[in-house]
Amino acid sequence: LTGKTYVAELRNGVISEFVFDPKSYGFEYCDLDELVGGETFINKEIALKILNNENSKRRDTVVLNAGLAIYIATDGISIQKGIDIARETLASGKALRKLEEYVLASNKWF
Repeated sequence: LTGKTYVAELRNGVISEFVFDPKSYGFEYCDLDELVGGETFINKEIALKILNNENSKRRDTVVLNAGLAIYIATDGISIQKGIDIARETLASGKALRKLEEYVLASNKWF
């Protein structure tokens, strides 16, 4: 979210180049210092705020990056659709529940 990104994308054997602008997808730019974490306990708090869908530039960055990952991994969907899926996954609580499932499962081994 710190600005535009120059992209070269290989899809279906075709390379396309374009400028990706987060503003085109409803995001606002931010400064890098708005995204920086810190000590482990601070990063845990940040992660939980994101998973609880608390409005922040950090959450928006996670939504954007997850949305782009979904776009890359899923043939036939648009960047916007990937972002929408990522946003809904956070908003619905599914992402937080998945973390909770992981914590419960991993604790069974100790």
